[in-house]
Amino acid sequence: HIGPHCFNPFECDYKHHCWAGLPANSIFDLYNARGKDWDLYQKGILSLADIPEDYDLNHRQQLQVNGIKKDESYIDLINIKNFLSELKGPLYFFDFETINNYIYTTRGSCKTSKLKLSIDI
Repeated sequence: HIGPHCFNPFECDYKHHCWAGLPANSIFDLYNARGKDWDLYQKGILSLADIPEDYDLNHRQQLQVNGIKKDESYIDLINIKNFLSELKGPLYFFDFETINNYIYTTRGSCKTSKLKLSIDI
């Protein structure tokens, strides 16, 4: 039986087994669901495509569901152009990556710690 307990206090090692029957684009992929995923699950809805039209979704969630139901993309060209027009050069980019730390590599680290992998400038 799946439920919020699958993540508390850590993600269960058997999640891949118990959750294997969920469809692609399941309700658990809903952006920033904040409990809506479990509400839909309790109502027997498993796929984003099956969310009723009158279900209360925020703007981003509605865009996501529409993308699945209608096979369409949403690109906010106006806001992208506005953002890009405000950038002044030269531009520098800072990027860092993390990996799941399954080996205790430092004092105080644990299985759920994130380990910095690289820093690129």
